[in-house]
Amino acid sequence: MKKTALYILIAVGLALFTWGVMLLLITGLLVALVPTLSPVLTSPPWMVPWGFTVELLTALGLIRLLSKGDWGRYGFSLRGNLELKKAAVAGLIVTCAINGVARILNLFFPITGHPSPTISVLYAVSVYCIFGPITEEIIFRGLTQSYLAMHLKGSFTLFKWRITFPALIAAILHAGVHIPLLFAGADILSVILIVSANFVVAVMLGYFRDQTGSLAAPILIHALYNVIGFIIP
Repeated sequence: MKKTALYILIAVGLALFTWGVMLLLITGLLVALVPTLSPVLTSPPWMVPWGFTVELLTALGLIRLLSKGDWGRYGFSLRGNLELKKAAVAGLIVTCAINGVARILNLFFPITGHPSPTISVLYAVSVYCIFGPITEEIIFRGLTQSYLAMHLKGSFTLFKWRITFPALIAAILHAGVHIPLLFAGADILSVILIVSANFVVAVMLGYFRDQTGSLAAPILIHALYNVIGFIIP
């Protein structure tokens, strides 16, 4: 039991370090050394791509360290049945359902969201629908879930889908990192909706990561989720 708790704490630490701690450290250091970089690194439009770049490189570095070169154990594999067609269909169904529920809720409980700059479709697609999904899946399904899968066993059945505990924990972490939106100007109802939606989708992402042994299907579903939830509206 103690070992299980320790492995979970390590996984939480890996996720948080990769998602935000390293970014804050590097950004703070660069701004301190070169103050003129502050507007570029801490404000749109380069703030988000910069953040994803640091997070991606940090995750890849940790995976390289932990895997000792065996990248396949962390989802970097295109062998076997990737179930991309099944993943695409499941992703579309769940994403459309979540957006439908969100729009119905918005009729009764108007959601103000949080302030965001005006961006082009090209920027949104490249950053939020390609770069973002790849980075987040490598962090949560690649690094976090894979690490836990090597040390933590057990699963449960959800609508005939076998969900492992590592997938569940990674989904909780993935949803939880969106809570700081409260400090970025988002109202609490928006954050609850965003966190809940991300958790539901993340559970499905974890399922396909376990089923296929690859990050391909999770990245595809994540990209579809962002396209439908962000671009189309």
